[in-house]
Amino acid sequence: KVLDDMGFLWRLRSPSPGKKLDGIEFSQVYDALKMYRTEVQPTGSVLEVPTNFVVPDCEPWPDSTRGLPLGKIMPTVRSKVYLKKHPEAEAKLNSLGFTPDVKTAANDLRYRRVYDALVKYKELYGDLIVPQPFTVPEEGEEWPEEVRGLRLGARVNAIRSQGTFVKSNPMRKEQLDKLGFVWEPPVNADGKRRGRKRKEQ
Repeated sequence: KVLDDMGFLWRLRSPSPGKKLDGIEFSQVYDALKMYRTEVQPTGSVLEVPTNFVVPDCEPWPDSTRGLPLGKIMPTVRSKVYLKKHPEAEAKLNSLGFTPDVKTAANDLRYRRVYDALVKYKELYGDLIVPQPFTVPEEGEEWPEEVRGLRLGARVNAIRSQGTFVKSNPMRKEQLDKLGFVWEPPVNADGKRRGRKRKEQ
């Protein structure tokens, strides 16, 4: 009850990519984006929110937006399905310089899936030297459901060799750098790369 009296927002939690926003209203998203445009990115014609950005729990952010996983939910907000259900959203997003682009939204979802898988891979193995044949296991509870079956090794190779996801998005490259992404993986004497053993518990 004490938390209720303080206005604690019980439903503000991070949704899985592509799924419903679990009670988060577009008005909250819009208010957060307006403040983001003012406080974080006051310049630039195109508004870009890093996928790991969470609204700070402090002034001047509106109370209803604090704790909102803004970066993670933006691919859903930009999706064709969401915009169809919320016809007023597109014009408001455009007014902030955040152009809802269906292809970009789909790319964001794919990147988010790879990023989440990399976070888990590092947690399990201690580094991001992902062998090219590595595919996220389909079974078991160790990996998040939304990344199971992902050919993570192939995706990592595409990021390194082709600049997939990062070529025209320096913010993603910076995010991967912070995570510890290995752009030039070490090789053995025979020129081949071995997978890492599981990190000691």
